[in-house]
Amino acid sequence: MMLESARYEIVLFGRKLLESGLVTGTGGNLSVRSGRFAALSPSGVEYGLMKPEDVVVVDMDGRVKDGRLKPTSEMSLHLALYLSRPDIAAVVHTHSPYA
Repeated sequence: MMLESARYEIVLFGRKLLESGLVTGTGGNLSVRSGRFAALSPSGVEYGLMKPEDVVVVDMDGRVKDGRLKPTSEMSLHLALYLSRPDIAAVVHTHSPYA
């Protein structure tokens, strides 16, 4: 499984966001960059149910390299940030009920 550590981090932090009330259900999305690839939360999977194998790995052109699910619909936002800012290693985009 590509980017195994990044996939576990996305699951862990997705659950932390859920438990802290910063997201509900499938709202928001997460990603972690590793070199020429990024691991992204999948579209339509609740954070409380997400497993590492659900996380999708894409290249910087948005082509899926590993994973069986569709990446977040906000993938282009994540990739644009990574491509414009090499210092960014992760992106957290919440749809907070308190915003």
